[in-house]
Amino acid sequence: MNQAREEGEYLIPPGALRPWQRDAAWRLTQAPYLLLGAQPGAGKTITTLTALADAPKRTLLVAPEVILDTVWSQEAARWEHTAHLRFAMAHTLSGHKREAAWFSKLGDLVTCTPDTLVRFLESVSKYERLPVARLVIDESQLFKNPAATRTQALLALSEHLPTWLLSGTPTPNGVLDAWAPGYLLSQGEAFWH
Repeated sequence: MNQAREEGEYLIPPGALRPWQRDAAWRLTQAPYLLLGAQPGAGKTITTLTALADAPKRTLLVAPEVILDTVWSQEAARWEHTAHLRFAMAHTLSGHKREAAWFSKLGDLVTCTPDTLVRFLESVSKYERLPVARLVIDESQLFKNPAATRTQALLALSEHLPTWLLSGTPTPNGVLDAWAPGYLLSQGEAFWH
């Protein structure tokens, strides 16, 4: 039996998430651009999956290959309220097959690695359409270098797509490390005071 949250039709099984996770999942559904930073193992994945189940849109899930292979679909399958989410594991493919998976209508979440995000953007330019309606970037600290091509691809896509950043190590080592996520989350508005 599901219970409704006061803020709307936000449905999750009672006791399925910790209070902070319930709040964070709700905040994700309300914010087009958000950073969810919490220590490794804290539950960022199920928190994000809960938000994705509540606010369904085809989503490009960008994460390192090992995380895509071992965490996301397995975590979704463990929970009643997220077990229905379908994954198009495009990151396991290459060339035209990967591109076809990105642009098919299969999967609630379609996967991509940080190293192939530039190719995804090239495909978007080639077909002149976005095959997804949201970005979720796991291990977002991999996009901290503003000059890196993968960071430039992420920033270009985030101008057109709501983007959620996830990180187990969100604390920057310096000002430069904070620039790309700060710029993305502020969508070009002033973020450094």
